[in-house]
Amino acid sequence: MARVYEACRPYFRYAFFAGGNGLFIEAIALGFYLYGWNRFNRWFHWFTGVVVGLSGLASGILVVAANAWMNSPTGFEYVNGQYINADPIAAMFNDAWLSQSIHMVLAATVATSFAVAGVHALMILKGKNVSFHTKAFRIAAVFAAVSAILQPLSGDFSAKDVAKRQPAKLAAMEAHFKTEEKAALIIGGVPDEKTETVKYAIKIPGALSFLAHGDFNTEVTGLDKIPKNERPPVAVVHYSFQVMVMLGMAMMLIALLYLFILWRKKGWLEKDGC
Repeated sequence: MARVYEACRPYFRYAFFAGGNGLFIEAIALGFYLYGWNRFNRWFHWFTGVVVGLSGLASGILVVAANAWMNSPTGFEYVNGQYINADPIAAMFNDAWLSQSIHMVLAATVATSFAVAGVHALMILKGKNVSFHTKAFRIAAVFAAVSAILQPLSGDFSAKDVAKRQPAKLAAMEAHFKTEEKAALIIGGVPDEKTETVKYAIKIPGALSFLAHGDFNTEVTGLDKIPKNERPPVAVVHYSFQVMVMLGMAMMLIALLYLFILWRKKGWLEKDGC
């Protein structure tokens, strides 16, 4: 991997340079936005806010693309033991960049939107500039709701990609020790790497096969096919993945509830000024 990195070093320089430029542009625009309130033309002020969002998004995607390359090294040739002909564009648009970028963009949108909506909701509860904070809350809440609903779909897209290219990672995420057909999806549980079992878990037969390959009967590679010295640490990966899924599902349920209220129970929001 180190030699591959050396071959594609121009790509990493380009990706991080472009990402750094995005951060500089974001910082400059943020300065205009924060300190230009009531000082600039309102459309120029609005435009600087748009630049903050777009430049931050672009820099994030570029950095994630660099990380995605480490999960799917491409953009070079291996000839006679040498890595040559590095192609920065091919390296950037590697097999992993699309699924990871979509997942990252939605995750960033979910986290930011919920945080911003929470701040405006707090200001409404305190009775400070209620009209402004009510409008701002609605914008943030809608973005949070839409992105929270789309996030599990992007997670499914990303998981299917991982199942195809990095079966060891999927097996660790799901604490899936034994290669088998009709593989069960494990919810919760305490993995024991010594006995290669999972205790106290809820298991849904065939669900992992379906989520990974779109077929309830398809075989899913387990950690038993991965040499022990190449296996990821199962417990920390599994617990982290379970927490991520739990939080994602919780935010999706909140989003569905909010959209239902907007559709059928607007009076609930009007009573509280939201």
